[in-house]
Amino acid sequence: MLVALLAGAPRWASPTLPALRHRCTASSAADSVCLIDSHNLAYRMHFGMRPLTGPSGEPVHAVLGFCNKLVQLRTLFPNHLMLAAFDTGKSEARTEMLAEYKGTRVSMPNDLSTQMRLIHEATHAFGVPSVGVLGYEADDIIATCVHKARKHDFAAVSVVSTDKDLLQLVSRSGTTPNVTVYDDRRKLLIDAARVKELHGVEAHQIVDYLALVGDNSDNVPGVPGVGPKSAAKFLLEHGDLEAVLGAAPTMRKSKRQQALVDFAETARLAQRLVTLQYDVPGVPELHEPWVQTPFAELPDLQPFLQAHGFAQLERRLFGVAAGKFRKLESGG
Repeated sequence: MLVALLAGAPRWASPTLPALRHRCTASSAADSVCLIDSHNLAYRMHFGMRPLTGPSGEPVHAVLGFCNKLVQLRTLFPNHLMLAAFDTGKSEARTEMLAEYKGTRVSMPNDLSTQMRLIHEATHAFGVPSVGVLGYEADDIIATCVHKARKHDFAAVSVVSTDKDLLQLVSRSGTTPNVTVYDDRRKLLIDAARVKELHGVEAHQIVDYLALVGDNSDNVPGVPGVGPKSAAKFLLEHGDLEAVLGAAPTMRKSKRQQALVDFAETARLAQRLVTLQYDVPGVPELHEPWVQTPFAELPDLQPFLQAHGFAQLERRLFGVAAGKFRKLESGG
């Protein structure tokens, strides 16, 4: 076991940044935590940023996008404890359940793979602890941190990701901690009410919802013919997956009804695959030293920005003249 502690607008149209900041900072004491799905973010920065090379000719566009996003998250979640969770490969437990788990995913692009080391270094430079545990996914590390936050009576947890799997962590309204997911791509803070608005189910039903519809991104099978609307309808009527499957034999005859009968075990397997683990070994406790440090007091930050030619970001954070390397930069 290796534990690495590493350096026509729709109804959910994005609010303005000041309005979103107000919502995110409602709980801004040290008993609030921001958890970053780092591989999810790195991939989006890689494909969302135009190519950029550093002083040595290496690609750095994903690194720059990641750094810009860390700055934005510190603004949105001031005084929160912060943690960056990283994948270290496929989940061993899920691969044992289904050999084809994530089997349709292509390998990480070479020019992103070469930037992952620098992204780890960036989290260290920004004073954000990063954690990866061999045999476990970042989602499971995040779920374990949410469990620890509940155990230690944290007030709020914000998970930064666009991954639907993580919506299962969203807390019921009025419970503590208040667990939300921040979709930074859409500038959307997703609470229990927004989960229901987006998917037609309660947050605690997300696992069963995904078990019915499947998850193509992870090669998790669902029930053929059951899409988002029908899955939400079944769960609204019956409550949970087992109740849906138990009622299937007596439903009105149709292809979808027969699929529920024929693929019941497939749905149960999918349910186990999408359920996050809350007991990843070696994940550290959430503690006070992770409170954000002012940029000027981070000893490795300015040298890191200078080393990779991020002059514009350096000026933005330190108010200094352009560094040694001047590059045309774009935000994340």
